[in-house]
Parts: sequence; structure tokens; C-alpha cells
Amino acid sequence: MRSLSKLQVSLKYLEENVHLLDEMVGKHKKILPMLKAEAYGHGAIPLAKKILEMNLHHKNLLEGLGFATVFEAYNIREHLEVCDTNLYVFSELLLQEKKEWYEQWGLIPVLSNMEDLKFFLTDKKFAALPLVLKMNSGMNRLGFDVSDQEEIITLLKKHNRRTIYHLMSHFACSYVHSHPSVNQQISVMENVKDNFYKAQISVEHFSFSNSGAIEQKTQIDDETVVRPGIMLYGPSSVDKKFSYWRGKVISALQTSVLDIRKVKKGEGFGYGLHHAPEEGFLLILPLGYADGIQFNFNGFPLKIEDVQVKFLTRPSMDLCYLWTESDKVKHWKNKKISLWDHSNDNLQLLSDHNQTITYQILTAISSRVPRDYVLE
Repeated sequence: MRSLSKLQVSLKYLEENVHLLDEMVGKHKKILPMLKAEAYGHGAIPLAKKILEMNLHHKNLLEGLGFATVFEAYNIREHLEVCDTNLYVFSELLLQEKKEWYEQWGLIPVLSNMEDLKFFLTDKKFAALPLVLKMNSGMNRLGFDVSDQEEIITLLKKHNRRTIYHLMSHFACSYVHSHPSVNQQISVMENVKDNFYKAQISVEHFSFSNSGAIEQKTQIDDETVVRPGIMLYGPSSVDKKFSYWRGKVISALQTSVLDIRKVKKGEGFGYGLHHAPEEGFLLILPLGYADGIQFNFNGFPLKIEDVQVKFLTRPSMDLCYLWTESDKVKHWKNKKISLWDHSNDNLQLLSDHNQTITYQILTAISSRVPRDYVLE
């Protein structure tokens, strides 16, 4: 466990983001927040608890909480005494191995292939659970192919399942402004819904919108649920020119300067003895690979107070370097600094510099970095 570094998580900003999201989607749509991967690295249990507290005061807010694996969903049921909402399992279902968990804890599997559907319909452990189907409308990830629909209808009628509780699909390119695949996928799902209705199979809830679609206010007929991911935690998944999202980053990665070294131009340091570009100062930070600091952070600029610094070379295992020419830092030993915070764009800029997405930056921060949950 780190003692000089922490990921500060603002529950106040999470609450503000949920309220802002609720206003964006309107009173006729419920929210299914994605809390997979430890709530995108922030900690699933504290964030689930906060969102569930909000749901007590706003009964029409939540449709449920979303997780990638059955173990993630089970962990919430096990650790929260009050969890009065649906817990969806989206990908790693393990229906046969963990069917007792689904029955006992009321976990809801998102079915996306014929094998799982047949097992779900025939095993009595799932008899009381709502039916949730995910269709492949063009992303070619998980989901029933459109060609499976006739067989799905036959199976549902055979087992007297005349209602699909929740029908969903997933956009491939909703984060790209005006990408033609968005309307193509919407059209596919319109046909899928029509086919179910013609077969007298009703659909209670329908969801399609992920963060990118929500941010751009993509119009989807009959949608009753949205599934926000990264936007819930503040970052946008869409170019700011096209995004309506104005959420706040709920996390701040904070650390302290462990030591300072003055180096001459050309002097080597770190693994591989990277050469100092000019005479300057190295700030040695107690953050490394296991704390989310990545190889490609090299060269990323930061402004701390009025001093311009930048990451230099790769991490030295459990430590990393910031470099500057300014002598203002020579007395900064033990100084507390933030690599990103709630009030600037550093998280998104760091992600862009690293040629990745903020999801990867956040989830790379291991449990060695403590999470500090604050209400203000």
C-alpha cells in the first residue's frame, strides 16, 4: 500500500454527474450506470453505495447497475446490506457454474448467444429472473445475430416467455461525430423490435445509448434506459466540439515529491541512463508501473503552480521522474502535487498523449494506491 500517493475520489462530484446525466436523458429514461472494473478504477462498492443512496430519494433514477463479470456483481450483493436494484452481468456470465448465485442474489444475466439462452430457459434456477437479450446490430462483439431471431422467438414461445424484460444492443462508433454506422445500427434494431412485436413478444425496456450516444444526444425511438460508462466519472468519450457533457472528473491522482536531484546536461538517469536534455532538476515521485504510470507518459507536460514540468523517460519500476529547468523546485521535497485533479483537463490530455482512452489510464491504477473518498 502506498502512503505518499492516493487517488482522491469525490462522491460529491459523482452525485453531481448523476444528476446532470439524469437531466440530459429526461424523465422518461432510467439510468443503468456501468460499474465494471471496480467502477473504472474508482472502487465499485463505495460508488455503488453512493448511487443507491441517491436512488432512495429519486425512485425513477436507476434501472440497475452494470458489471462485466458475475464476480463483480456478486461482490456488490455480498458487501452492501441494502442493494435494492437490478445487478446486470454483461459478459462473463458463467451461467452453469454460478447458477446458484443468480438464483440466490437475483443477478441478471445479459444473454447474447443461443447456448446461454437455452440453458437460461430450461434450468429452473432462472425461472424467476427477467429475460434480458443483447443483439449484435453491427459491432460484432457480443450479441445474438439478427439471423438468430426466428429461433429466439420459437424458443421463447416454447417456454412461454412472451416478454423480454430488457432488449439492448451496443454502438460501435457513437463516440465519432455523425458516424454513418450509428444510424445503420439503429435501423437494424428497429427491425429487430418490429419482428418481436409481430411475433407477439413484448419488450418492456430497450437500451442502446452508451456514453458517446448520450453525450451527443443521439435520438433513439422507444429507448427507456441508457447505459453511461466513462462519462459517469467525468471524462468525455467524444470530441468536446460535439459533446453536450459537462461533467466533472471525480478523481485526482495525488502524490508527494520523494526526492530531488540536480542534473547536468547529458547526465544519465533511470533505467537505460536517459540523458538530461539540459541542466535541470529531477523530481522523483513514488509512483511506478503498478500505480498506473505507463511507458508512454514520457514527455507529457504538466504545470504545477507556475512551474512547467514534464515526465521524462520510462518509470524506474516503482518510481518515476518529472523534469524541469526551473530552480523553483529545488525546495519541493515532500511537496504534495496532483498529476490530474477535478478542475483541469490533464486526465484527458494524458490519455491523448498516451494514444489511449481514459478508461485505460484509470483502471491501470492498482489497489496499491489507496482510494480516498471525500464528500466535498
